[in-house]
Amino acid sequence: MSGKLTISTEAVTSASTVWTLRGDMTAADAAVVEAECERFMAEGKAGVVVDLSEVGVVTSAGLGAVADMARVLRSRNGRVVVAAGGESEAAKLITMLGLKEWLSLVETAAEGKRMVVTLK
Repeated sequence: MSGKLTISTEAVTSASTVWTLRGDMTAADAAVVEAECERFMAEGKAGVVVDLSEVGVVTSAGLGAVADMARVLRSRNGRVVVAAGGESEAAKLITMLGLKEWLSLVETAAEGKRMVVTLK
């Protein structure tokens, strides 16, 4: 899928959410991702699954915003899980940029949900 980036949300628990991103996550879209990250952290939630399975193009700018959020959440005992499939462009970029230290990478959003469901 490609085109304008959209983000839809689904509550997993009162403390965790799944974001499903659709379209392209380019440098121009980094501000959209950053705003969503800031809103999420201001709500005091502990875990988020960022589902990139429907993202076409992905750049380091958008992933950087997600990694920054992961650093903050980690300091609060929270977690960011990225569902990106092992051979996807996003998974390769996460590995290449060394972001696995901050982002838990899984194949599917369902896997990610199991990782954040116990966070409070």
